Amino acid sequence: RCQTAGSPGSLEAHIRVPTQVPAGIPLNYFVTLTNPTPVAVTLSPCPSYTVLFQAATTTTKSLFLNCDAVTSIAPGVTVSYALQFDVPAATTPGPVQFAWSLNTPTGPAREVTVDVS
Repeated sequence: RCQTAGSPGSLEAHIRVPTQVPAGIPLNYFVTLTNPTPVAVTLSPCPSYTVLFQAATTTTKSLFLNCDAVTSIAPGVTVSYALQFDVPAATTPGPVQFAWSLNTPTGPAREVTVDVS
């Protein structure tokens, strides 16, 4: 992936989600962003992100990071965000794809499988 040091697209992302979640309740998860570059990443304007929940039907939701608490990420620093996604009540039990991406041309993005019960 091609990105410019100091831009939000240069961040590395990891997501931590429960392996199982009941349908119809919020999925609480964490996104960790790390700045691997030698330049601080300024979060202004505050970047948005998109969550994709792909089951029998696909649900997407776009929101903004909480840039009030973190306005920049220094070189080598990692920050974590506690986030929430409302799992649709009509989701059929079984494995679903859960994807998170920062809305920049170069990401970062991560995808995991979650088991809906």
